[in-house]
Amino acid sequence: MTGILAHDRIGSVRITDEDGRLYVARTHISKAGVNTYRGSEIPGHAALGLRADALYRLLRAPDELARAAPTFNAIPVLADHAHVSADNPRRDITVGATGTDCAFDDPYLDNALAIWDADAIAMVRDGGRRELSCAYRYDADMTPGRWRGQPYDGVMRNIRGNHVALVPAGRAGPDVLVADSALQENMMAPIPEPDATFTVQVIGHALRTGALTPDTAPDALSAALLAARAELAAMPAEPPPEMASDAAVRDAVARALDAERTRLGAIEDARRAVRPLVGEVIGMDSADAIYRYALAQAGHDVAGVHASALRPMLDMVIGTRDAAPGAALAADAAPDFNTRFGVTRAPRVL
Repeated sequence: MTGILAHDRIGSVRITDEDGRLYVARTHISKAGVNTYRGSEIPGHAALGLRADALYRLLRAPDELARAAPTFNAIPVLADHAHVSADNPRRDITVGATGTDCAFDDPYLDNALAIWDADAIAMVRDGGRRELSCAYRYDADMTPGRWRGQPYDGVMRNIRGNHVALVPAGRAGPDVLVADSALQENMMAPIPEPDATFTVQVIGHALRTGALTPDTAPDALSAALLAARAELAAMPAEPPPEMASDAAVRDAVARALDAERTRLGAIEDARRAVRPLVGEVIGMDSADAIYRYALAQAGHDVAGVHASALRPMLDMVIGTRDAAPGAALAADAAPDFNTRFGVTRAPRVL
C-alpha cells in the first residue's frame, strides 16, 4: 500500500434501474466525531513520537470534513478496503462510484452512490455489508482538546478521499449506511451534546424497557440507546425518568468496553495471521474484513464463506504455500479448496 489511509464506517432513497443497478440519491458516507486508532494506523506515527501499539483518539472535525467534501466526488465504491489509484485501480473489487455533489451537513458528509455489481447489491440488501466506510489520507495534528464533550488526542487535517467501501461494520457508526428513507427517519436524528445525567437516564430507560439487556450484541448497543433517547425526548418533562442504578450503568459500560477490546484484539490477531501472505494490512475495521481481503488476494472467492471458516482457510492457504516454497496455488486446485469451505464457485474476476 502506498501511504496510509484512514477508514471509518458509516445512510436515502434507493432506485434500481432496468439493468439491476442500484442508485442511492443521498446517503451519509462519513461523520464528524472522535474515534480510536492504533498508533500504527496514523500517518507518520514514528516521527510524531507515537507508539505503534498504543490507542489514540482522533477527531474528524466538521470544518475539516466540509473542506474535504469535493475530494469524495466520483471516487470508487469497493467491495472491501484496498488502496486504489490510476496505476492500481483494483477493477476486481470496484462495484460502483460516488456521486459528484458531496456536501457536509453537520455532522454528516453526504453524497450519492451508484452500485453496479449484483453480488454487492445483494450484500447491501441482505444486511451483510450495509454500512459504508470511507478511506482517506490526512495529516495528523496531535494537539489534544475536547469536541462536544469528548476528549481527543489529535485532529485529522487536510482530509483527501480515496474510496468508499461496503463493510459489515466500521468506525463512524451504524447511522452511516446504505439506507432507505424509512431507516433515515428512525436513525439519523442529530445527536445532542453529551450530558452525564441524560446519559444515565437513557441507559436506565433502555434497561427498564428491555431494549438493553446483558445479551444485547455490541453492534446493537448504539441503536438501542438511540431508540431509548428518542423515547425519553418524547416523554413529558415531569415526572423525570427514573435513573438507572450505578451498578446497571457500570455493567452496560463495562460490556461495551469489553466488546471493543475483543474487537481490537481480533483485528490485531488477524493482522498478524495474514502478514505472511499479504504483508502489513492497515486501516480495516474488522478481523472478518482482513481475512477476506487476504484470501481474495490469494485468488479465492470468499463471498459465501461463513466468518468462522475464514481463519481455517487462511491457515490452509499459508500452509500450502509453505509446503511448496515459491509455488503459487494452482488455478485447478481452487474449486476443491473452495468447495471444502462451502463455496461452490471458482474464483472470478469482476
